[in-house]
Amino acid sequence: MSGKRSRTAPIVLCRLSLCLLLAFGVTACGARESRNDTQTAAALRTGEEDGLRTGEEDGLRTGEEDASRTGGEDEARTGGEDEAHAGGTDTSGIVLGDEQFDEYLPLLAGKRVALFSNHTGIVGDRTSATDHGASAVSTATDHGPSAVSTATDHAASGISTATGFAAPNVSTATDRAFPYASSALDLADPDRPFGIDPDGRETVYGEHILDALLTHGVDVTLIFSPEHGFRGTEDAGAAVADSVDEQTGIPILSLYGGDGPLRAARQNTDRFDILVADLQDVGLRYYTYYLTLYSLMDICSTTGRKVLILDRPNPNGFYVDGPILQERYRSGVGRLPIPIVYGMTWGELAGMINGEGWLSAGKDACDLTVIPCRNYTHQMKYALIRCPSPNLKDMRAVYLYASTCFFENTAMSVGRGTEFPFETFGSPELKGIAGCSFAFTPRSMPGALNPPLRDKTCYGENLRTIPLEEIWENGIDPSYLIRAYQAYGRTTGGGSFWGKPDGTGIYWIDRLSGSDALRTMVEEGKTAEEIKASWQEECRAFREQRKPYLLYEDIAD
Repeated sequence: MSGKRSRTAPIVLCRLSLCLLLAFGVTACGARESRNDTQTAAALRTGEEDGLRTGEEDGLRTGEEDASRTGGEDEARTGGEDEAHAGGTDTSGIVLGDEQFDEYLPLLAGKRVALFSNHTGIVGDRTSATDHGASAVSTATDHGPSAVSTATDHAASGISTATGFAAPNVSTATDRAFPYASSALDLADPDRPFGIDPDGRETVYGEHILDALLTHGVDVTLIFSPEHGFRGTEDAGAAVADSVDEQTGIPILSLYGGDGPLRAARQNTDRFDILVADLQDVGLRYYTYYLTLYSLMDICSTTGRKVLILDRPNPNGFYVDGPILQERYRSGVGRLPIPIVYGMTWGELAGMINGEGWLSAGKDACDLTVIPCRNYTHQMKYALIRCPSPNLKDMRAVYLYASTCFFENTAMSVGRGTEFPFETFGSPELKGIAGCSFAFTPRSMPGALNPPLRDKTCYGENLRTIPLEEIWENGIDPSYLIRAYQAYGRTTGGGSFWGKPDGTGIYWIDRLSGSDALRTMVEEGKTAEEIKASWQEECRAFREQRKPYLLYEDIAD
């Protein structure tokens, strides 16, 4: 493979050659394992949920925002994927980074590999739903305009690339169909649970990235798993024990649960040469998967280990919204000076982390390579195929999570312990309050063993009736929080709505929102419009700051 490599810039690799396809593997969905079970890549089960946690990634420091950037350019093109699809564009032609074996397998030859993944690392997001209205994607050996700018050495963006590039046009020279992926869960049916196909049958998932790497002879020596474990079934914030993959004997090192796991990761860097990251995030600042990637990048940058990201679309990548995190409020649910909804894929965010000097080793300290998706843009709405974590059970929850996560650790239940977490809010105290007639009772269940207000009937609002278009248009919607706060105040006086502050006097809502401004404005009776207006200028500034790192066409202004 030709092309320059630069330690001071992420390398984005895409070539004109035809992607090698994996044989369609099968993994069953739905079994629930305990955190102490040994873990098998070929038998990953449905997992899900959000990112509210207290675990801290030790030793990371927020760097200064330097004006120069590394990363890709914002010149990506859609390649003709313009058909309307549930309010977005047709996403059936997207090719994930992990499908592009000819791009990254040469980089792994002769290397010891550590894999950072979980149950979502399904190659190409392939499922048994491929026969439900799938549109074939075909390839050719010579494509049209690249999804990434094509100069071998970019002076402007500092990105070093291979000479061949991906083609977004996906032409029809070979007419070889790819399995349908992203719309296996159609956005027209956002309440259908992940793991269930349109006919109500249990989804069968394709080959996992671990199995794919081993099939191709890659020497995987270690597996890192994020919050919720390798299978994605554990409760929010739960410590997950290290284990061993029973089929391969490869150790699985859990990286969530305070400082200890990250110290253990640093102590194990002598077991690998390159870190490969492939798992599905949901693109919100308080969703912890990206924080673990940030920690691993920090470790790799100080120990001379390379990082390879197999990029995936961001299901919330079509907008930027929310206040920027202030330094005083950094925690296990936010460590970077970014908005709540940052509108970037992992590959793009990693380039920004590296280029902005947010790693403890400084600017451009990480030897970073990104395999970008083909045919993806930030104007698309990408539907996931399985729960990214135990309490995000369908696409509506993925979209509402940016707004309903604010209810965590308040007097409200957000539906944990039901079949619709993050799609409702309520409290026993709201019984009889106008507009709060929807009733639900949280119960103990896998992924929510001891949910807030367990076994108590809560009264509040059902957000599952809101059209997706309205959720998309509103973005972060403070009106849910405002209505709940005001309703609670009418029955209790409102003094305990936010819960208790921590030892430093900071409420959890302040950690989530990035400062005390949101809480203060709600208490002062500000409208949702006034609250959203308060962060628009910093969102505009962030959109400009992130531009040099974008690998895909940006959101329309």
